[in-house]
Amino acid sequence: MSYDEQYTPYIKTLGLLPFIQLVSWSTPNLNAAAITALVDRWGPKTHTFHLRTWEMTVTLHYVSMILRLPVEGKSLCMSTYFDG
Repeated sequence: MSYDEQYTPYIKTLGLLPFIQLVSWSTPNLNAAAITALVDRWGPKTHTFHLRTWEMTVTLHYVSMILRLPVEGKSLCMSTYFDG
């Protein structure tokens, strides 16, 4: 998927430019066996990975570190109420 440079000022304002650059420079190498093993150990009720010695939860902090995305400012909360 190509990236259109005309959006750079807006993305930079949001602080998401490092993420766009990371994704557009190269796609990460995926280890199919490791992904399959994690999928097999995913607990949908608890939203955690059930590993041999403990449970592991993916947090916003981990995602921020992996994708080099800043987590700053106030959180955005929206209503989840839907009529119909």
